[in-house]
Amino acid sequence: MSISVVASVLAKDLAHLGARRCFGLLGTANFKISHGLVEAGVELISARHEGNAASMADAYAKATGELTLVSVHSGPGLTNAITGIGEAAKSRTPLLVLAGDVPTGNVKSNFYFEQAELVRSVGAVAERTHTPQSARSDLLRAVTRALRDRQTVVLSLPLDVQDAKLNGTNAPLELTPMPGRLQPDPQDVRRLAEAVARAKRPLVLAGRGAVLSDSEESLVALADRLGALLATSVCGHGLFANNPWSLGICGGFSSPAADELISESDFILGFGVSFTQWTTKKGKLVAPGATVAQIDIEAPKLGYQRLVHFPVLGDAKATAEALLAELGASGAKPGRSGQPGSAP
Repeated sequence: MSISVVASVLAKDLAHLGARRCFGLLGTANFKISHGLVEAGVELISARHEGNAASMADAYAKATGELTLVSVHSGPGLTNAITGIGEAAKSRTPLLVLAGDVPTGNVKSNFYFEQAELVRSVGAVAERTHTPQSARSDLLRAVTRALRDRQTVVLSLPLDVQDAKLNGTNAPLELTPMPGRLQPDPQDVRRLAEAVARAKRPLVLAGRGAVLSDSEESLVALADRLGALLATSVCGHGLFANNPWSLGICGGFSSPAADELISESDFILGFGVSFTQWTTKKGKLVAPGATVAQIDIEAPKLGYQRLVHFPVLGDAKATAEALLAELGASGAKPGRSGQPGSAP
């Protein structure tokens, strides 16, 4: 029976669960977990500042969808990273921050902070390895919350738990299978199809949720069916880059021509987009009489930023495909007559 310290076991677990890169800055409280990651084959990318490490990891996680790690020292290591962590949390970036912590109960240490309170204050999820015996299940819970719930999770790693011994005969950790796409209510799809079929100048607006759903092909097909223009939020930028009907970004970074065409839309179909004041230019891009539909997998986001006429709970790709099927079944007239290359 082999004996390993908890830090080494957790590092191997993270590599097994799919972590390939860790961004960080070393200190005594995160040295062992970082060293263990390197030994397990995870690339450690060093930064000059913990804020840089968190921000690089945020961008990498968004771009790849991988289990992405940040490793920081206790005390100022975590506080230096907190702005990057807060930004990732606001974006619901699936990120796991490994935060070294003082030994359990050592409240007199200069490096002591109530890490959980600090982390929660910026919207991230606080987790902790409570004991050597619970450390692996604590880690699995943290990884699950990061990947399955799309949360930025900070896992506090007390030094005494990291240094504790574990036997090496434990079975590999495994994540539960990802749930299938959230299907929209057929009645919601039917009502939406009936309404959008009457639109004269529809717009398909896609955000980060549409990107994560890998819904470009379905949204383009829907836009072609409706004769709709395409646009994205900043977080969805590039989704329709090669499409001749794309207006680019909708909002503060949009072009004057895009602004004009978007503000003329009489029906806006928002897929995985939050309709924030930046995306709508404080509402100026939504015409007074325009109908707005919002499709999202998170019920609290529906209608949160502005009034929407058709809130639909569902995955962007699944809803676009269901809407296409309903439009076909209802005999609604197709748009563009199969000529996506013609001028709008």
